[in-house]
Amino acid sequence: MLGWLNKLAGVCLYVLLYCILLSVFLFYAVQLHIVKPETIAASLCYPYIAPLGPMVINGLGSVLPVFKDLFDQLQQFFGSLQPAPAV
Repeated sequence: MLGWLNKLAGVCLYVLLYCILLSVFLFYAVQLHIVKPETIAASLCYPYIAPLGPMVINGLGSVLPVFKDLFDQLQQFFGSLQPAPAV
């Protein structure tokens, strides 16, 4: 009897999981200057997806201290690197 409900919950779970993974990949892509600021400004879904990864990892940091302030530390690390010169 829970066949359709189980499938719907599975779809929602996988969509959330993929959005979180996409958010983490976008974080690294932005920090490594792979994604141009113009692309970010033109994106419709970036403002909604981008905060998901840091929010989940910081929430996980309250349970596992290893993940505490991970994205803040990574932003400081990437901020200390100089961008590569354009070829």
